[in-house]
Amino acid sequence: MAPYNDGMVHFLLCHRQICPPEEENCFSANTLVTVLGRGSAIPMKDLKVGDQVLTSQGNGQPDEYQPVYAFGHIDPYVPATFVCIYTEDAPAELTKQHMVYIYGKTRPVHSDSIQVGDILRGRDGSASAVTKISTIKRSGVYNPLTPSGTIVVNGIVASTYIDLASQGGSIEACLLYTSPSPRDR
Repeated sequence: MAPYNDGMVHFLLCHRQICPPEEENCFSANTLVTVLGRGSAIPMKDLKVGDQVLTSQGNGQPDEYQPVYAFGHIDPYVPATFVCIYTEDAPAELTKQHMVYIYGKTRPVHSDSIQVGDILRGRDGSASAVTKISTIKRSGVYNPLTPSGTIVVNGIVASTYIDLASQGGSIEACLLYTSPSPRDR
């Protein structure tokens, strides 16, 4: 993976999670994300560290592009069950514990709590009504991390944070140490 260069030195010391795939907080390989300079939306499986993805700041501020600085999870082969949330865009596919934003709320909720008729936060703070919910089994789990902790997928705003409190398995330490680059000291 290409390093993300923001004038800081980032050290990912360890990341290993031992839990069932259905408890991971991930997107499917088919979930679409908008990447600056890469044309239309691309599938999550094609996303790379350093790509500038559309994120949401909330509070009435316009969406902006931010870099993917790492992946919380990335495994193209692990099978998982995904909640498919349908709005006017193609369905977003997320594991049940992955979090999305309800329109007008500041804290995200688990995707498995979403119901038909709920209104989700969409692009640029718009409202996006949920028209259908289903589940699908696929291989491939992905969770890109952005500085804001958000990402716009299939027209809705989702969190990129990992909800450790909901994890049912054991978690080994994941430490991301950030310090100024030697050239900036």
